[in-house]
Amino acid sequence: MKKGIAMMLTVVMCVVMMTACGSDSKYVGEWQMVSGSSNGTEVPMEQLEKLMGGKLTMTLESDGTAKISTGSKTGESKWEENDEGIIIYEGDNKSNSVTYKFQDNQLVCNVSGVEMKMEKQ
Repeated sequence: MKKGIAMMLTVVMCVVMMTACGSDSKYVGEWQMVSGSSNGTEVPMEQLEKLMGGKLTMTLESDGTAKISTGSKTGESKWEENDEGIIIYEGDNKSNSVTYKFQDNQLVCNVSGVEMKMEKQ
């Protein structure tokens, strides 16, 4: 009886340790837009912030949720990691998604000739 309980506790401890170690992605945390361009032409940050209504920040949580804010506007989405970086999508609708590639320690998104670069804070 005591051996069975000891074995069960050992298994539970191993499972807890394995899920705690290395479970966070390098993407988890707060990211902030640091530059942007349109069709290859760099757009000054002041102009980008004015167009967006404030600084663009994105907080990626380990549970797969993403909080995205610009100025006083905040929204929530979901995210997941892939081979090149991350994908952000609304609800369970993965067809409506944006892909960010991880390049030079930045998340880079390019949609219709508009490129945004974000750095982890």
